[in-house]
Amino acid sequence: KMGGEQDPSRVGAVWFNHPVHKIRAEDFGCGKEWIDTIMSPALIINEAHVRHNVETIIKMVGGPDRWRPHLKTTKMKWVWKKLLEAGVRNFKVATTKEAEVMIQLVNEIKSFKDTVDVLVAYPLVGPNLRALGRLTQTPGARQVKLSVLVECEEALDEVKDLDCSIGVFIDINPGMDRTGHPVGEPNEDGSLAVRGYQGFLKSIDRARSMDLFRGVHYYEGHISECVAASGITEGELKAKLKARKERCFKNYEELRKILCACVVDFMSSVTDVVFVPEVITSGTPGFTHALEYDLVNDLKGKIMEVSAIMPGLNVKPENLIGVHRVSPGTVVFHDWRGERQNPGLGLKPAAVIMARVVSNPREGVVTLDCGSKSIAAEAGDPAGYVIGYPELAAMSCSEEHLPCSIVKLETNKRQEEFRMPRGEVCFVVPEHICPTVNLADEVLVIPEGSSEIEVRRVDARGHHLRLEDIQV
Repeated sequence: KMGGEQDPSRVGAVWFNHPVHKIRAEDFGCGKEWIDTIMSPALIINEAHVRHNVETIIKMVGGPDRWRPHLKTTKMKWVWKKLLEAGVRNFKVATTKEAEVMIQLVNEIKSFKDTVDVLVAYPLVGPNLRALGRLTQTPGARQVKLSVLVECEEALDEVKDLDCSIGVFIDINPGMDRTGHPVGEPNEDGSLAVRGYQGFLKSIDRARSMDLFRGVHYYEGHISECVAASGITEGELKAKLKARKERCFKNYEELRKILCACVVDFMSSVTDVVFVPEVITSGTPGFTHALEYDLVNDLKGKIMEVSAIMPGLNVKPENLIGVHRVSPGTVVFHDWRGERQNPGLGLKPAAVIMARVVSNPREGVVTLDCGSKSIAAEAGDPAGYVIGYPELAAMSCSEEHLPCSIVKLETNKRQEEFRMPRGEVCFVVPEHICPTVNLADEVLVIPEGSSEIEVRRVDARGHHLRLEDIQV
């Protein structure tokens, strides 16, 4: 379970009743006449909340150039256009389909003249990699700078054989053991203990000689504990945040050691190029800690210390790292797990599942019509939280059903015995919004400043099937 230990659904009562960022079912159409014309389950997105979250994150990270949001969460052109309008130019995607849709968007905005940088943050192989090469020939591709993750010399050769403009980011395994160049082993606390880095340094050197090298990718997504929980005190919350921060910092320090060793071993005679143009770290769980760790200046400081005892080391500090970017994507829509991972950032859930009560199978249980075919279940139980109903604790969902137990709360001010009749409309904030979006063909959008609702496509849902599906 990537989000760590799950909490009772009533933990959300504090979040949704926050005096400043109070979340209401009315934000997603509760009480509107049009709700009775919408079949359930349906994914509903509040456009004003999307804008709020984008503005909040850009302010938090220090500007749009520091953020490389992962587009696997949002998957829709209209959301990506908002990111472009906010000044964001660097993105991560997981699939060639997502990369293609971004190219299409850039081509459709005739007034847009900037270059967009898109990293396919995945180790593509076989026809999947060839599909990325094919994308460089599509309309609009001239304005999109494409790159892909590699973790071995064989992968470098495969990218070079494409004979196109695609670059590479060298992926490091930070102890997550999912992808990446092996440079060490995880400690008991999940932080990385570097054992050797020569192979990694050789990959950088070779990628540079091939004119492919764009940077280093280091995703410490295994450090993803949910620190907020029901009944937790402020002191306990601070202690949990501190412990997670220390684990992340251990990993960043190991990354800095790797890069420092690389400079000393290989780059002492090179002074006219930026050694690592970009370092990408941190998705939603750890990005707040990455912002606190000044990787660029820490590396510069260590190199200056080494220079003091190695007079022959002739490296300009400003040429070590071009930029360190963080890459959270969930934050644009936000979800229940994201709030428990990083509580108090002021983000709002922007995408929820509208569902209805379809059964009261026994006393103390109600069943909603949003099962695992409409709300992501891979993050574990419960799959979501019902806005305005802290009494409901979601149980394990099946394909089309989400049973919820009725929990008696000491703080419950409802005087009558709690009941939910068949047909009652509910709004469920998913535990994990990213795969939830991928389950929908279309979404219902509540536009900002308008009383009308709109149906919009999930443009980048799914994957390409055949190479010829990419039109050149």
